[in-house]
Amino acid sequence: LFVNNRSSITVHLAFSNLFLFKPISCNIMTITRLLSSFVTKSCKQQQCQIRALQTFSLRNTRGENNSYKITTADASRRIQQNYARRDYQKYPIVQEKESTDSPVISNNKTNSQNNESLIERIENSKTLNDLLLIFQQEHKTEFRPSHISTCWNKATDFIIGNEESETNPEFFLPLIEHTITIIKDCNEQEISNILWSNAVMNTTNPETIAPIFSHLSDQYNDKKITLAKENLYQIYQAYLWFTCEHGQTSVLPNSLLKECIMAFATQENIASDHLKDVLVIFKSLGFKSKEDLLCPKTGYGIDAVITHEDSPQVAIVADGPTHFVDYNPTGNTILKHRQLGNLGDRPILVVPYWEWNQITDGQRNEIKRKEEYLQRALDSLQDN
Repeated sequence: LFVNNRSSITVHLAFSNLFLFKPISCNIMTITRLLSSFVTKSCKQQQCQIRALQTFSLRNTRGENNSYKITTADASRRIQQNYARRDYQKYPIVQEKESTDSPVISNNKTNSQNNESLIERIENSKTLNDLLLIFQQEHKTEFRPSHISTCWNKATDFIIGNEESETNPEFFLPLIEHTITIIKDCNEQEISNILWSNAVMNTTNPETIAPIFSHLSDQYNDKKITLAKENLYQIYQAYLWFTCEHGQTSVLPNSLLKECIMAFATQENIASDHLKDVLVIFKSLGFKSKEDLLCPKTGYGIDAVITHEDSPQVAIVADGPTHFVDYNPTGNTILKHRQLGNLGDRPILVVPYWEWNQITDGQRNEIKRKEEYLQRALDSLQDN
């Protein structure tokens, strides 16, 4: 297999992935085929990721500039780990251990049944008021970390559904206060979920969440938690909400923040057919485009950036089916759109797959209709 110097780092990562992290037994043809596939699909993207990671800075609303110098070795090591752990397991919510002593077994089974029953009641609540009513009735005796985490996730679902779009920040104060009292018993997944939920909802007062960030920092410094890539994503999005969107002072250790940035900025991004189709229409309108870029102010991946003569650049986000549930954007999608819009260095134009498909669905003058759709979207962006 012959490669040039620019591809050498990818080849190194490929061999590391095959032999160091995942020992396998196979013949030389199998190894060659796997390695060739890895290099072909990953070379360009990994080079872009390493270049982007070498200089990455964040600026919060107070104007404080936090720059984190990341070497090529750091970046390549992180990407190595990402490829070696593609099938990582999500951290399960830790349940309290049941005793094996026979007198206590029946009580533990009863507690387990009550635990499942309460979680079902939380998940089956119909409105945000119903959810908080369950909390008020049960939190003094029954609410455990798993219940609190589930409660925050369910509240996020209601906010995403716009049921309570103008919720007063004080509405969640009792839930926040109880969360803080039992945060010492929460595991890393539950802590990450709670912080992430507050970032998605964007309705709670960030100052009231500060003790949770402090507890996370203490646990990390004392090496009492192990954070999976999913946890790092959530913590980083919550960090952007807490500091950059609301101007709070970060309490996260620099080493943890660096881990979050590297995990977040090295996510794999594969161009979809939906994006390719959108860019074809932009080209017919006279726009030039660059694909697979990194927002230098947030770390979010951008599908493409379009330019037209002297017009300002516009970030294009072509969201596919995984970004929606019943045509409602997921929590991650909401965060990305909001934080790119508030903190990014370019205006953002979102093209949902289902709106695009309505134009494509066997109708006449398809190209013209798509051009009109994108032109209207750009005009609306400029008006705002």
